[in-house]
Amino acid sequence: MARSDLRGLRAAQAAATQWAAGLTPGVELLGLVVSADSPGRLPQPLRELLRVIAGGVPRVWELPWVESWRTDAAKPANAPRGVRRVVDELTVLLHQSATGDPHRKDLR
Repeated sequence: MARSDLRGLRAAQAAATQWAAGLTPGVELLGLVVSADSPGRLPQPLRELLRVIAGGVPRVWELPWVESWRTDAAKPANAPRGVRRVVDELTVLLHQSATGDPHRKDLR
């Protein structure tokens, strides 16, 4: 998981590069969750960086800005629909990964 600011995306890029180079044995990367660091649309340079990073990971999920999470604990039941969808997809993927299900469905 990474914040959508430059520092967070650069850290995600470094981690994805290490994974792609085989430097993280035993790690199965399901994808990258990017959490909005502020309300509104990402600036163009950050959108471009995210697009580059997305090319090197299996999938990317983007979480919207949720103002209440700044001062209150995140609660899935009260999360926006997009957040609940990401949690549901990750739950399925984690289960499939843990059970070695050969019929995994790509949720992209």
